[in-house]
Amino acid sequence: VVTAGYSQKPGETRLDLLEGNLRIIKHIAHELKIYAKESIVINVTNPVDVLTYFIWKYTGFDSTKVIGSGTTLDTSRLRVLLSKSCNISPNSIHAYVIGEHGDSEFVPFSLATIGGLRLEDYCRQCNVFQNTSGDICPNLQNIAEEVRNAAYKIIQKKGATNLAIGSVVGSIIESMIKDEKRVWTPSVLYEDVYIGYPAVLSRNGVERILKLNLAENENILFEKSLNTIRSAIIEMESRKI
Repeated sequence: VVTAGYSQKPGETRLDLLEGNLRIIKHIAHELKIYAKESIVINVTNPVDVLTYFIWKYTGFDSTKVIGSGTTLDTSRLRVLLSKSCNISPNSIHAYVIGEHGDSEFVPFSLATIGGLRLEDYCRQCNVFQNTSGDICPNLQNIAEEVRNAAYKIIQKKGATNLAIGSVVGSIIESMIKDEKRVWTPSVLYEDVYIGYPAVLSRNGVERILKLNLAENENILFEKSLNTIRSAIIEMESRKI
């Protein structure tokens, strides 16, 4: 589990950390290649998607053996917020945050379900989100925005986001050791970059990557997120760090 790196300061984005943390990651990857050739690597250092890509590149490990924490914490936060709004256990909510673990991440609400119902249909039945104008789920984008900005608020108040991510990564490791084959949203290799995306994890690493049937507007957001990560990778490769 790789956690070494400079921490995010108030006002910084995760991508602002990139160059300094890439130098640290490059050294760690070199040591992994020599001393831990059979390991499964879980990267937590931010910006997690870009740095997980470089760990994969520098080690030469199979992509199924190199993952990042991705949007797993964001997904957990999303389910908790939806749970409070819907007055139902987060364990009954199937919804994910995907994309860059950063400003371009988003929630594909078209795929979110509760008890087999699409989220919009569930809201229509229980009227939890229905306002006086008759809109269904008017605050979903506010929830997505709150998830996206959660880390910035925590950093502003206490200076770090160590506890929540530590708990989530611990749960990921436990599920992998027990070979539970659970679906998480780690950073996995998708096309030519690492990005937060639903994948089944087992004791062998990435068992399989799921293919989501996103709505048209969600596909646009996902491509934007891919390009954000892609641009950062190209920029770092051009500097030859």
